[in-house]
Amino acid sequence: MTIRKKVIFFFLLLLFSFLVFHMWNAMRADERSAEGMIVLADLFERISEAQLNIIEAGGLAGKIYLSPKEASRIEAEVERLRQEFVDGGHRIANFSLSRGTEQVGRFVEHGSRFYQELKGLLPLKKKMMETCVSSDGILKPVYEIIQERRLIHYKFVNQLAANVRKGERFFEAGEYSKCSFSPWVDAHAQTLDPVLQKMLRAVEPLHQELHDIAAKADQLVVEGQGESAKKMMDRAFVTLSLLDGRLHDITEYADEKYRKALSDFLAQKEKTMGLHGETLEILFGWKAYLKNTVLPDAESAMHSSFAWSRLLLVVVAVLAILLALAICFLTARKTALSFRATQESNETIRSSLEKQQQLIYNLEQEIERRKNVEAELQAANQELEDMAVTDGLTGLYNHRFMKQFLHMEHNRAIRHQHDLSVIMIDIDFFKKVNDAYGHGCGDVVLLGIGEILQQRVRSTDMIARFDVDQAVVARYGGEEMAIILPETPLEGAVGLAEDLRRMIENYTFHCEEVQMNVTVSIGVAASTKAKDETWSALLGRADAALYRAKNGGRNRVEQIV
Repeated sequence: MTIRKKVIFFFLLLLFSFLVFHMWNAMRADERSAEGMIVLADLFERISEAQLNIIEAGGLAGKIYLSPKEASRIEAEVERLRQEFVDGGHRIANFSLSRGTEQVGRFVEHGSRFYQELKGLLPLKKKMMETCVSSDGILKPVYEIIQERRLIHYKFVNQLAANVRKGERFFEAGEYSKCSFSPWVDAHAQTLDPVLQKMLRAVEPLHQELHDIAAKADQLVVEGQGESAKKMMDRAFVTLSLLDGRLHDITEYADEKYRKALSDFLAQKEKTMGLHGETLEILFGWKAYLKNTVLPDAESAMHSSFAWSRLLLVVVAVLAILLALAICFLTARKTALSFRATQESNETIRSSLEKQQQLIYNLEQEIERRKNVEAELQAANQELEDMAVTDGLTGLYNHRFMKQFLHMEHNRAIRHQHDLSVIMIDIDFFKKVNDAYGHGCGDVVLLGIGEILQQRVRSTDMIARFDVDQAVVARYGGEEMAIILPETPLEGAVGLAEDLRRMIENYTFHCEEVQMNVTVSIGVAASTKAKDETWSALLGRADAALYRAKNGGRNRVEQIV
């Protein structure tokens, strides 16, 4: 749209608004007179109802005991209601019926709410009188303590005074529902003025003296000085009598303050009744003011504006049609362009979102695939590691791992001067087992002996008896097996070897329906603490001990130091 078209459009809109405004005023003029009488009659009825509510509210205010803060608030509310009513009357008199009706309507609403507020305040005040204006508040426990001659601590008296001040603040703030916690009358009676503070301070030394006497008496009793302790207790009774007298003085002083506070409280009623009378005067003044209000005569205005209204109506109708057509055309064009741009933008966004979703899906699939591949690789690596260090038949460590472990432990034993023992085990006449029962039964024997060695070496009693720790059992080759015993002395290794020999000798192997018993020959060697010996030399000495056992008749244990 060009600047010229915009200027023309704005001028037509301004002219249309001006004509509509004048036509509306002209058409409303012929209705004001008839509406005015109806509205005024309705207003008088509503105002009369509000007057009755406020007059009754004034009566309720006379029955309610008000604090100074509440009395000031009610006076301000009455003045605000009076001002609203006066403003509404002025507007009605100036022929502004709509605004006058609205103003007087607010007066009626506020007057009714004011009446309901005072009406709801009455039971709260009655409850306050029952709970707050009584001598059974904070003073009652003080009277009971004095009557029963029981000792109270000065901190308890200070706490009572603090609660009293709190109750006074509740009353001044109009929070009557909380008044029962700290009665407001006791707030006046127990306010810590200089006199009461001085009396309370005089009590503190007596409390301290009683405390010191009691501590001294306890000490004398412990020391066995019963007579001295009795004299100290007599002195305590004298101090207790003085404390009783001081507390009695405090109670009398508080009672005097209480009576004065009660007198000040009851004096509020006269001030409230004065406010009630002022409210009645204001209400009667409003009624007289309304009766003297006279509405202007609107009949002439109605006839003079009727002809002008018809002419303006025709002109405005033509302009409205032209303006509506122009607005419809411009709106339709702008809407079409906006819809097309929005549709193109939505298509672009939808396409972008679909691409992003596909990309996210592809990434998730790739991540899942890589996780699966990684898990498979880990499983394969673990299997390869197991195959690299274990024997495929017995599950024991293999020959290569045994040598690596022995080399490492031998270096550590030399470095730290620890013991290191090696046990070499050979199955006696194992070839006869294979020839007689087959290699399957030979494998059963190898598996069984491997399990016996592992279970026995790892058992708790073997560790305790032979001082064995971190033992490694390996298949050395064929029917030979080896046990590496770090930090194990020769005596422990020999004892373990003898125990293993007996277990294997007494064990019966089952292969299908065949039962077999085998024996083993065992050689044991321990490292010397000389640093020039190698691990292979230690292994060679254990192997030599093994052959000594085999040459000595088999099924026995031999050792070489």
